[in-house]
Amino acid sequence: MDNLQENKKIASNIVWHFAERWGCQIIAFIITIIISRQIDPDTYGIVTITNAFISIFSIFIDGGLGNALIQKKDSDELDFSTVFYTNIIICLLIYILLFFFSPFISSFYKMPTLTPLLRVSGIVIIISALKNIQQAYISKHMMFRKFFFSSLAGTLIGGIVGIIMAIKGYEAWALVFSNITDVIIDTLVMCKAVEWKPRKMFSFDRLKSLSSYGSRILATSIIDRIYNKTYHLSIGKYCSSSELAYYEKGYSIAAKISDNTNLVISAVLFPAMSNNQDSKERVKNITQKFLSVNLYIIAPVLMGLMAISKPLVKVVLTDKWLPAVPYLRIFCFASVLFPYEYINYNLVKSSGRADKLLKQELLIKCINIIVLIINLRFGALAVAYGKMFSIMVGVIIKARFSKELLDYGIIKQIKDTKNILLITALMASIVYMMSFLKINLYILLFIQILSGMIIYVFLSCVFKIEPMRDLIDFIKKR
Repeated sequence: MDNLQENKKIASNIVWHFAERWGCQIIAFIITIIISRQIDPDTYGIVTITNAFISIFSIFIDGGLGNALIQKKDSDELDFSTVFYTNIIICLLIYILLFFFSPFISSFYKMPTLTPLLRVSGIVIIISALKNIQQAYISKHMMFRKFFFSSLAGTLIGGIVGIIMAIKGYEAWALVFSNITDVIIDTLVMCKAVEWKPRKMFSFDRLKSLSSYGSRILATSIIDRIYNKTYHLSIGKYCSSSELAYYEKGYSIAAKISDNTNLVISAVLFPAMSNNQDSKERVKNITQKFLSVNLYIIAPVLMGLMAISKPLVKVVLTDKWLPAVPYLRIFCFASVLFPYEYINYNLVKSSGRADKLLKQELLIKCINIIVLIINLRFGALAVAYGKMFSIMVGVIIKARFSKELLDYGIIKQIKDTKNILLITALMASIVYMMSFLKINLYILLFIQILSGMIIYVFLSCVFKIEPMRDLIDFIKKR
């Protein structure tokens, strides 16, 4: 496949995966708003602790062997079937472990309701055995159109279940069953859409070969997942559940915007880089292009959201969620750095240097845990500022490998994107100043959002931002 054809394939997959993630996110955002207005922050905080533990246990399925299948150039039916049956066994063992440890977790947090919530929520771990291998197959063959329909169906039906239960007063269970329904429908539709089915074959040699790479990726993922959830678990233990809810609400809104766009880029970028790992020049060109386009899309959304955070929270989530505004602003600012982090992370991962990836993550997490321990004594807001500092440190460390491999370190990355950062800052500053207008909140929000879009496009034209031209050319061709 020549470069032109490959670029078209990559672009097409980005569009489908982008539509899938953002289509689902818009629906999920609306659903979250409706449910959040029905339940109080304390309840939301308890479910956040539940989800944190489920996320940690699920990493044994989400990371490792699935990534190894994608990274391996010649993975075949025997590889996929071997990983499938291995995942089933692992999932069952993990769920049994979670089931028996739930009372101890509940006792540690002095929240009796955690035991049933954890045991029921853990069902998604078992379902993941089937879902994970289908996701790996789609990513390996870059068939991201399949994701669109399965994710959209799961999010929509799961959301409807959650809304109905929240309105009927089921509180925490509304969020739990919304998530379970989402995963079940997503998996069923994906199984129907994807042609791959497990064969009656298994190879310990293949498992050993895949594990040599996958185990390092898994170790890295475990460190990353536990580290990220440690913030939620620590705040839930040493602060109030309502403070955790405000932290999580601010973090989740900003992170979902950034993560969903970055995950789209990464899902397509990782296999694209892996397929071109023998050509450093080609990998560098892919890195430069993806970074600029990704930042051009994400930065204005996040900084614009930061500028309108207070009126937005008042209108959308009501005054009871106003304490979440400072957290939202902190994480919107910090999340602008995620495109740099994702690009450098995928570069290391696609190069096959899983050992390098693990060393990086260990160093970053050690530094950040120290910051967390220091800041935790000063409250949840101090933890949020510490998290922002941690993200900055992580970006600098991860970019060192890019400099070694491609001579494309963080300084050159920022230099390539400085105009995007400049016009984003100018747009956000103007939009924020509008917040002081003494007019109806709904009208104010409309004016701020519309003005932000117009200003950003205008400045993009003035500064001749290349990613804007790339996007326009792509839309015209399609």
